[in-house]
Amino acid sequence: MSPKSYQQVILPEHESIRLRLYRDLDRLRLLEKAALIGPATREVMESILADNVIYGIRPAYGVLTLGRKYSGLRLEAACRRALMYEMPRYRNVKAILDDQNLTFANVVKSTVFLTNLADFAGMNEVYAKYFTGDFPARSTIQVAALPKGASVEIEVVAHF
Repeated sequence: MSPKSYQQVILPEHESIRLRLYRDLDRLRLLEKAALIGPATREVMESILADNVIYGIRPAYGVLTLGRKYSGLRLEAACRRALMYEMPRYRNVKAILDDQNLTFANVVKSTVFLTNLADFAGMNEVYAKYFTGDFPARSTIQVAALPKGASVEIEVVAHF
């Protein structure tokens, strides 16, 4: 005698609201909801759903959930930054130093601009991974805003 297999069936009237919403989501509705947040959010959604609509729905739904949790403006800004980092013209400090055959050891002065000084500890932790040994002189300044919605900008002066 072989074991019987059972299939779980949930009647539509007994489904949770969350399950109904998740089941009813499709590519077009997700893109419409993303477009309501902003064009960058829609572009990120399109890239998530581009490869495989079925497996992309869950991450896309997660992006929309973040929009509800943290506000659409914050999500739109994060999506803009994510898209900006993929642009070929984006260059960070390491890339600029490498271009001139320099390392972080050549940096003699750095200036860090933060939009929120409460982020100083996190920034300092990352900063310490790149600047080791002889630390360069450093100034940290809180600013009202940075270009392209960035929360941190670092300027360095290096010697040859």
